[in-house]
Amino acid sequence: MDHNQIVHDVFAAFAERDLERLAGHFSPEAEIVGGAPYAAKRTFPGRDGLGALFDHIDREFERVDAFIRSVL
Repeated sequence: MDHNQIVHDVFAAFAERDLERLAGHFSPEAEIVGGAPYAAKRTFPGRDGLGALFDHIDREFERVDAFIRSVL
């Protein structure tokens, strides 16, 4: 899979809430930092953090759309 395909697959896995596929693109030590724009940022560490991030997004938002305009 080339870099362009990886980026597209990450976004597709996120949109489909496919945790296993998404986690396959991240190091086990990866940390995602994010949160609702009106709240303090949180850190979501590792594979469990990806699941917690999905739960957080689903609780905080009715809908989240992510799309790719271009890959550089």
